[in-house]
Amino acid sequence: MSEHTNILRTNCYGVLRNLEKRGLVERQSRKNHYTFTANNPSVLLRILDEKKTIITDELLPELLNMFKSQKNKPVIKFYDGKEQVKEIFLQMYNTEEILGFASTRKLHVVYPHFFDSWRNELKKRGIVLRDILSADSRGKDAAITKAALGMLVEHRFIPSRYKEISTDILVWNDNLALITLDEPIIGTLITNKQLADTFRVIFEIMWVALNNTSN
Repeated sequence: MSEHTNILRTNCYGVLRNLEKRGLVERQSRKNHYTFTANNPSVLLRILDEKKTIITDELLPELLNMFKSQKNKPVIKFYDGKEQVKEIFLQMYNTEEILGFASTRKLHVVYPHFFDSWRNELKKRGIVLRDILSADSRGKDAAITKAALGMLVEHRFIPSRYKEISTDILVWNDNLALITLDEPIIGTLITNKQLADTFRVIFEIMWVALNNTSN
């Protein structure tokens, strides 16, 4: 066997024992040594059937249970610093609508030029933007977005008695983004349908409560 298979003679017995365990060869005792003969190749079908049974009856149910338990588990990604947080905004190009809760003024301070190209891309793709903004965003900052997006954007403002918002909350598709706008600037992107839908409900309640106030 060693000469025909290029397997070291010292390893041949181990290989044959493994084949014997699988039913592919049969061992026969002859005087002071053993000989091995190949079994009918149809035994391969039996081995495949046995493996299929193990997969179907034992492994598959366990894997399905694991899959179901992971199905609704949120996928969470963290972004550290201004440059990384930009990546969150770039991921919004594959949606039809973005809901936002933020301070446009604060965003323009943190990113003086970035949102020019971002708004242009939204307009090109026909993406609707609805923003609930802090009172400090009234006037120039909201007007810039309105001028860029026209009918694609609508603003409503929270009462001026509330302080400036130092975070940006965004919802699109199955995604929820939480971004801090004060140093250190950090973004958390959570992908989970249930969470995104819940924040949509919260947004819509606030939207209606603000009594159609728009810029």
